[in-house]
Amino acid sequence: MEYDALSRPTFVEEDDGEIRETVYDGLSRSTLAVDDNGGSPHRCEFVYDSLSRVLEEQQNGRAISSVWNGGGKRVQCTYPGGRILGQSFDAIDRVREIRDETAGLPGRLVAASKWIGPGYLELRRRCGNGTTLTYLSQAGDADVGYDAVKRIVRLRVLPASPRSIARGNAAENEPGTGPRSRPRSQRRLTGAHQEPAQAPARVGRALARSEDADPLRLPAPQPPRSARRQRLRLRQPAVSASSSEKRRRIPPAVLLVTTASRTASRVTQAPYQRPG
Repeated sequence: MEYDALSRPTFVEEDDGEIRETVYDGLSRSTLAVDDNGGSPHRCEFVYDSLSRVLEEQQNGRAISSVWNGGGKRVQCTYPGGRILGQSFDAIDRVREIRDETAGLPGRLVAASKWIGPGYLELRRRCGNGTTLTYLSQAGDADVGYDAVKRIVRLRVLPASPRSIARGNAAENEPGTGPRSRPRSQRRLTGAHQEPAQAPARVGRALARSEDADPLRLPAPQPPRSARRQRLRLRQPAVSASSSEKRRRIPPAVLLVTTASRTASRVTQAPYQRPG
């Protein structure tokens, strides 16, 4: 690895021979990054405004340009293929709408979101194809999508038409059926199943989730299935006895290590025998 006079990494060579080079401007902003990509070099160039926001990013000559507002939010993005997407925000800078502003498609909706209170919990998202992702109840009058610590526990996808839009095997998408999972981890998904729609006017599929109630609780270790017990005998040092004392046997110290037990087994203690 090589550095410039300001201790910025400019040249990195990996163990497999891959090489990365970086060029900076006077404000220590990366203006050029080159990765040999295993013999097929990939080149990225960056152009900034006076507030160090990326105005243009070129990847192998294909430019992605951005437009920012006075509050530092990107309100428009133009892709190499010519597609232009615009974003609008609410009073507290949450994305409210994303629209396609490409020529010939003025203002076509891509997605529109509504939020819960002043936070960043999404209540409902309406997509341009007419489908709706919602965290509301079937009646639409209660928020049932999050638990007390703001984790997703239930969501529904409502199609634009009465037809179901569920993907995959048709048998798995019948009401009341679907995938179920129980991974063992901390604060991760422990169950998922599809619920049947209750109102004929809304034929969407509901996905219910459940998670570990205690996000800081570690899962209990699971013992292996082999049913056996090991007995480890700890030897004690020999104790010298005076001639006036009777020799006596020293009870052994026994440590039991239980790996698993489907059937109870009895462990007996053998008397300690003095060596020699």
